[in-house]
Amino acid sequence: MKHFKQYLAIFCSSYILVDYPQALYPFTVFFLNLHNFLSKFFLGIGSNYQFGIIIAKFIAIIIVPILIAALPALIFYLAKKRFFPYFFHVIWVIWLIQATTLIITYHSSSPPSHLHW
Repeated sequence: MKHFKQYLAIFCSSYILVDYPQALYPFTVFFLNLHNFLSKFFLGIGSNYQFGIIIAKFIAIIIVPILIAALPALIFYLAKKRFFPYFFHVIWVIWLIQATTLIITYHSSSPPSHLHW
């Protein structure tokens, strides 16, 4: 019973993911659009060499989770006048979602031949 809330949260989240994936699709599109916008923005600032492209993508991957996590942190700060205690946890969750979305998008154009769903 110590971690009942955690088990309940993972159970409900899994149910929503399995039963209503179309409800989560706009969030993945948002992550991709924000990442693409920032990536193109930093490409415009950086050079056209391979190193500049890598740096632009790197910065975009780092900034997106921080920007998104800053919103609840700001609301929490305005309400409680103290630091949001789970700020870095939220950044990691958003980063994992973003990374998963980018990996799936990258590989969706040419899935491996051994995967037949």
